[in-house]
Amino acid sequence: MPVRTILVERQPIVRAGVRALVERIAGVQVVGETGSGREAVRLCGELLPEVAFMAVHLAELNGIDATRKVSACGHTRVIGLSSCEDHHVVRQMLDAGARGYVSKRAEPSHMHLALKAVINGQTYLCPRIAGVLVDELRHGNGHGGVNGQGAALDRLTAREREVLYLLVDGHSSKQVAAILCLSVRTVESHRAQIMKRLGLHSLALLTKYAIRTGLVRPD
Repeated sequence: MPVRTILVERQPIVRAGVRALVERIAGVQVVGETGSGREAVRLCGELLPEVAFMAVHLAELNGIDATRKVSACGHTRVIGLSSCEDHHVVRQMLDAGARGYVSKRAEPSHMHLALKAVINGQTYLCPRIAGVLVDELRHGNGHGGVNGQGAALDRLTAREREVLYLLVDGHSSKQVAAILCLSVRTVESHRAQIMKRLGLHSLALLTKYAIRTGLVRPD
């Protein structure tokens, strides 16, 4: 039986390239693809793939929270596939349940190596990412980084992270409410709680924080 995989990547051109690479791996079948974190969670629940290649920066729901939701179901193993090599982001993906992480700057062969490893119950980091984590340990940055930015993000609930991601991705409170099926008042309440938990008091500061921690990337 082929290994069933889905591809989660926001940019269609990049996703097409990833699909071409994955389909060249013997014994692997791509059963779905999407650019939305929320849709990725739905597809994993519906199609039950063994592996999901998951980008970090996605529409609607970021890859970290999508990985957390997918991993909680227990069937699909997630491999992070991103150009982001920041140790905060890598650690957050692994903490969310990712079984591997491959940089988009790595050689294509590492996608095959990662898939083979996670299917066999192992964890795989491409050399570039392993080097990032070794440097983090060598310089004594700790789990949350020098400023505790990763730890601060962990203080938010899953719903608060969803709201934060959508707000700093350019959505209005009304749009966030529609996407998450909440009232505008509830979204505003979440926004106020997020600012309180993070000690930030404007959307501009929230956006800078999200970029610094790798939750979103600057355009």
